[in-house]
Formats: sequence, C-alpha cells, structure tokens
Amino acid sequence: MNNLPENNADFSETENTAEVLEILMDFTETLFYNFKTTDIFQKAFEQIAAYLQICKATVWRYTGTRIQSVISLYETGVPVDDKTQIEEKQMHAATGDHFIYRLYRCGNAPALTHTQRRVLEHVFKTLHTYLNRQISFETAQYALTHDMVYRCLNTNGLNIELERYRNEGLDFREYATVFMNVSKFKTI
Repeated sequence: MNNLPENNADFSETENTAEVLEILMDFTETLFYNFKTTDIFQKAFEQIAAYLQICKATVWRYTGTRIQSVISLYETGVPVDDKTQIEEKQMHAATGDHFIYRLYRCGNAPALTHTQRRVLEHVFKTLHTYLNRQISFETAQYALTHDMVYRCLNTNGLNIELERYRNEGLDFREYATVFMNVSKFKTI
C-alpha cells in the first residue's frame, strides 16, 4: 500500500498553487475519467493521501434512519483506532439518501492548513458529486424495470422476467398473468 510521509514537510504553508491544483485535478480526473481500473476510489485517493495525510476513507450511506451501506473508499494498511483524527462531512443526495464521508488522518498528522482545509472541502464535494451521479444512474436503471411509486415490476420488467423464465424452460401453459391498474391502491 502507500507509505505516507511522517510529517507534512513536503507541502509547506507556502505551497505552490499549481502543485495543489495538479493534485486536485488528478483526484477529480481519476474519479470521473478513469476507465482503466475498477478500484477507482483507491487510485483517486492515492493522488491526495500524502498531501492530506489520509490513511483511510469511508462513506456511510443512510436511507431514512437505516444504514444502507458502509463503503471503504481507501485503505493504506495503517491501523485506525479511537485516537485517529477524523475529518467528517455530512451531505444529502438528490435521491433523499444521507451520506457521511469520513477521512481518517495518520496518527501524527499535524493540523490542516487553510489551503489543506479548502482542498478537503473540494474532495468532499467531488466525492459527493461522483456518488450522486452513481446513485442517479442506479435509480435510472431500476426505473427501467420497476414502478418507482409501488416498487413492483413494470411492463418492461415483467417482460424481462418472463423471458428469463422462458429461457430456463418454464412451461407457461400452466400459469396465468393478471394485469391490474394499481394507481388506485395504497399497497401491493
């Protein structure tokens, strides 16, 4: 994994703006334009981990009050415990989901500079934009085969399922299909 620097000496408070922009651009380009790897988050965080001294990154996705998933975005192998510094940001998605982004900083990492705080905000916003895009895509895929209000198969989804059963050799002569207008019903 990455060997992170022991201190932030490589990036002083008087750091070159062009260098910081290059780091941010590499991070963003890796997330949005990387088609060479399936481990996009790991590669993206490798671009900024040394600068922000990040040893782990996670996102917690809540739907309502229930945790839908906890996704590990980045790991270095550095142990994380209750003394590890955490930078956290909470954001809402267009779908109504709630996200908590957590970046764990190396144990001896100094306080973030003003520039690093600005970079961190950009990282949070970029991650959120990327995940919002992914969730919107998943929702659009789901809507192709399901009714969004009632969460049941729509006509297209039913046809796909019937075709799948037909390919498995199911004899439809023993079954009947009933179609109903569900818009007047509260539950299915």
